Amino acid sequence: MARRKITSAAETVLHKVKYYPVTVLGGSAVDYVATEFPKQSEASAHLDVSGSPVEQDSVSETFSTGRNHRLRGLLDTIARTGNNITNDSGVPSAPTNFPPSIDHGTIPEPKLTHLTGNGDTPPFDPLFLRDACSCSRCVNESTKQKNFETAQIPLDIRIRTWTILEDVDQIRIAWENDIPDWDRSHRSVYSISWLQGQRNVRARMGVSHNVHQRTLWDKEIMSRIRPVYDAREYIYSDVYLKSALEALERYGVIFLENAGQDPSMVIKIANRIGPMRQTLYGSTWDVKSVSSAKNVAYTSTHLGLHMDLLYMADPPGLQVLHCINAGSVGGESLFSDSFYAWERLQMHDPDLADEFAAFPVTYQYKNDGHWYQHTHPTIQFGKNWGPGVFATSSGDESGRLSMYEAINWSPPFQAPFQRYVGGRGENEATATVLSLRKYVQGAKIFKSLIEEDRALYRETLKPGEAVIFNNRRVLHGRTAFEVEKGKERWLRGAYVDTDPWRSKLRALKTSAKQNPKEKTTGQGQQVTRNVQRNVEVGEGRRGPHFRKYTVR
Repeated sequence: MARRKITSAAETVLHKVKYYPVTVLGGSAVDYVATEFPKQSEASAHLDVSGSPVEQDSVSETFSTGRNHRLRGLLDTIARTGNNITNDSGVPSAPTNFPPSIDHGTIPEPKLTHLTGNGDTPPFDPLFLRDACSCSRCVNESTKQKNFETAQIPLDIRIRTWTILEDVDQIRIAWENDIPDWDRSHRSVYSISWLQGQRNVRARMGVSHNVHQRTLWDKEIMSRIRPVYDAREYIYSDVYLKSALEALERYGVIFLENAGQDPSMVIKIANRIGPMRQTLYGSTWDVKSVSSAKNVAYTSTHLGLHMDLLYMADPPGLQVLHCINAGSVGGESLFSDSFYAWERLQMHDPDLADEFAAFPVTYQYKNDGHWYQHTHPTIQFGKNWGPGVFATSSGDESGRLSMYEAINWSPPFQAPFQRYVGGRGENEATATVLSLRKYVQGAKIFKSLIEEDRALYRETLKPGEAVIFNNRRVLHGRTAFEVEKGKERWLRGAYVDTDPWRSKLRALKTSAKQNPKEKTTGQGQQVTRNVQRNVEVGEGRRGPHFRKYTVR
């Protein structure tokens, strides 16, 4: 099986980031007639034998096969016949003939233009620039929403002239064949810094804060860095909150101290990020040992590593747990970085890792009048760049792009498999059963990787402490504990979805750039240890930032 062909429409994007200084040409305002350049060819994406990206000067976007090839074949059939396509049952599907009123002219080849004239900015397709116009005619100043649709832009739009505004580092463009009803007086203005930020995929994602830094960790690394923040400062200071959420983005888990024992504190902690997720458990919930429990979390027994609510189509992104009472004996919280385990599995057996990643696993909660059920692949890859790409490292600042954004692993809530298990009506039953067995083989290795002692970080939460962790990355569990009257273990929890978390962090990063002198409030003291940005974990197949493992 080919490397990295894990899900249909998966992308592998490799690039080499370069930063060029802007050289503004002489004169306060210099007019240029647009110079057209042919479209540059893009190099193919490559991976070396370890799976690490090979740096290239140009962006390369590779879409894997599978469903895309089948779709192309279907479209070719439609194009040849122009007739209706029948599905497997012989029932005609929707008509595919286009109305004669639609113009099916050829798509003109884009003419790329260097706006600064000296290569300081990449060549641009005029259609891209026109679509990105944010003038008051194109974007409503109040709602910040577009006043036109991309489909309205003529495919043969051209840059008529452009002007470099030296005093403000901007470029102003006049258009030829603009959107109908936009007269020739329309001008689009772009900052040169913004244009430079469009040089490749990663740079474009970075402009909108969609390149997420993450550092993989095991017990040794987490013990060194242990990102701890003061809950009072977290509540009152946006600067402090930004620092905490950046650490949460990087490591997938942060700890709060001085949170007190007020049961409502979990609401304040969660609402600082975004609105709490309402679930069948309510907006908040209590983790206590109760009789006739409807969830294994509400018992005193050992709770293995898992993620929450995978029986839902969109599991929550963050989980907050606030310790109100610690109990007497036991109840140690367990955390493991599933992303690190996935990287190690890929290093051990890339083909098996691909089978493990793509296999659909069904989860369910069927109890107490509820029946939630959903099927997820174990490794969830970004869809059309989804929430962003990730610069992944292991204790350092050097990052490589990776497309996976979440892992789904929750053995206590697994339901019987629904696909690829053979049986009547399934084609190639032997192959599908083999897929199940490959998944189970990969699951055995993955389980050993997340549960081995060097992977597990243990933390006994004390009253007044809290933890926030990425529910799509960090596995959590707990050891068994004794139930003693008057000393009940009591954690209060809440969920926050991924989108509000990303939104808050983007807004804080933008605000920090606009108000660099903002200080913390002094309501609390930061107790964060100095995060070790360069954690040396030994030599490995992927370079000095990966430990060399032997997987048993």
